[in-house]
Amino acid sequence: MADDKKYFFILRRGSIWLAIAVFILLAIIFAAQAAPYIGWTAPFSVSQRGENLDPAIMAAQEEDSLFGTVSIHVKNDISVPKAYLLINGQKSGDFASGSILVRVYEGDKLEIDASRYEHDIIFDIDNMSANIEENYMSNRLLLNNEIGFIGTVHFK
Repeated sequence: MADDKKYFFILRRGSIWLAIAVFILLAIIFAAQAAPYIGWTAPFSVSQRGENLDPAIMAAQEEDSLFGTVSIHVKNDISVPKAYLLINGQKSGDFASGSILVRVYEGDKLEIDASRYEHDIIFDIDNMSANIEENYMSNRLLLNNEIGFIGTVHFK
């Protein structure tokens, strides 16, 4: 009889610790889901799409080189870390955070390499410097296991 009481005591104590662990785990999951709505971002070093961007960024002159900026994001802000932005054929960043903001110069050729994904991915070019000629740039690309050409940078 004493062994039965000891067994139930240990079982009850274990179930209390299990309940506490489940409660803590659920609290962590809830906090992670609610974080963006209360202003927390993770990781803190990644800027969110549209944050700190003016709708009409002016091209700037730096050491005799005119440059501008282009912002591209994946529709629905999904993470596609193996999709790369190519500038003049060189990898210039990935879409792990769902978006990218890059500095571009006259004559740069912009492409997106989504060749590692065998499903449709939509990329929106949502913000360009005001002095970039938009007629030479695509506004949206639908890619499926391919490299897509955005355009060549020309200034007005």
